[in-house]
Amino acid sequence: MERAIEKARLKKKYKRFRWIQFITFIASVIACVFPVVLSCIKAAPTVEKTGGKWALGGIAVFFAAIILLIVFRSLVNKFVSKVPYTLVVLVSVGAVMLLIYCLKQIVDDAIAILAVGIIGAAAGFVLELVSIYCKTVADDVEIDYKRGKYDEV
Repeated sequence: MERAIEKARLKKKYKRFRWIQFITFIASVIACVFPVVLSCIKAAPTVEKTGGKWALGGIAVFFAAIILLIVFRSLVNKFVSKVPYTLVVLVSVGAVMLLIYCLKQIVDDAIAILAVGIIGAAAGFVLELVSIYCKTVADDVEIDYKRGKYDEV
């Protein structure tokens, strides 16, 4: 009877850490993306020229794309081997050129947006560290559960 209770406790602990891991991972992605997008939306009305607004949108799209590439790096690694290297270079140089052009249009706003972005990225980093820790603990609990070590909880 006591072993069944310990087994149930381990299962609940495993599920709790997996949920915390999932929630902190999603929160880390949001912490990286949301502040930059929000600061771009907030800065857009202050830009007087229409070209500056497009530049601001270009910066937001560039950083959102970079963040999504990092988040989905396993998919990127899977398909990058099938893409010609020169195409990767062409797209990279084109993206950087577009970024530089957008930054040239709105340098002051871009600095403020990047400052907000680095704060959000730092928060995302801390949240991802928590997510990695929870994943490790959940994996250890799963191993104990499978081996039948119910008394060590």
